[in-house]
Amino acid sequence: MRLPADLRHSRPGLLLALLLSGALVFPAFAEGPADPAPAPAQAREVRGADLGGYLDDLLTATETVSTWKVAIEDVGADRRVREVRVWSDGTATWNGESQFRLKPSERVKVLKAFRDEGFCAMSDALAKEGAGERSTRDSDRRERSVTLSIGELTKTVKSVSAGGRTHPDPGTARALDALVEAVRRVCEGPAAKGGRPKDLDEGLAMVADGRLADVVLRVWVSRIHEAGGEGWRTQVEGRDVTTSVAKKDAKGWSSPVSVRLSDEEFRELVDSLVAARPGRLPKALRDEGRTELSLAVLGRSVGVQAGPLSRTEPKTQAGADEAYRAVVAAVRKLHQRALRGSEQP
Repeated sequence: MRLPADLRHSRPGLLLALLLSGALVFPAFAEGPADPAPAPAQAREVRGADLGGYLDDLLTATETVSTWKVAIEDVGADRRVREVRVWSDGTATWNGESQFRLKPSERVKVLKAFRDEGFCAMSDALAKEGAGERSTRDSDRRERSVTLSIGELTKTVKSVSAGGRTHPDPGTARALDALVEAVRRVCEGPAAKGGRPKDLDEGLAMVADGRLADVVLRVWVSRIHEAGGEGWRTQVEGRDVTTSVAKKDAKGWSSPVSVRLSDEEFRELVDSLVAARPGRLPKALRDEGRTELSLAVLGRSVGVQAGPLSRTEPKTQAGADEAYRAVVAAVRKLHQRALRGSEQP
């Protein structure tokens, strides 16, 4: 079986040959993946067979293949989220706090773990909200979510263990546990040497100059009411932008639309955020409309709640107002960009 054309030759051949041969050496926090997984709205859920064939091709292909992504989230009884993400070019993140790079041989080990544990044939009953899940507050509750995306195909398997019960079934849970541990073993050593910023402003600067990948940037802005227009909420994950518009009755949101930013658009966003220096924004500010804002780079983050009833001190408001409004304006522009993109034929 051969991969479709969009999964082959996704980078210039010379660059890929140098990368896979080890002739190109990247720092621990080099530039981000040139072939990241598609935006969530573009991904197509599958039930195993097609994805399994693609996974086999990734492991047996004699030519360079890319465009895959792994995401693992493990929530223990302490409710802490332990996370590993790996992209096809070797960029990876550990617990959302450090970025590192896997060698080609290490990437193969990650993919082999998915094949060896039969991931593509696992039950994904919990992938749909509420399917098979039990309501419980047991202190031993543990949740795991594992996603593999190859091109436009994606599959998520979830396991919940609590009170001596395991869903969807003990066999799937054991295989998922083995898969998660195998991936963590591969990533743990390189992650210890990964790059991480000392604060949010440094993290933004590292994204701007390429020391951190675009995928580590996370932005969220929600404005229920917008003066002279509709309320909106927009999420930015790397270059992927997803946005919704508030319904006229202020009871809910429209269906989300997504767009992927070009190199120029992403550079403009990052430059705007770097110039705003949002790392010292206070937790509360005054604004004519109620707004929630969060901005993060590898665990270095800031969160702001703004509204007309905020009791922010005038001195604090004056010092932070320009940076706050610059961030909101930059994300509003992406919101409008996504809406325009959704109207194109």
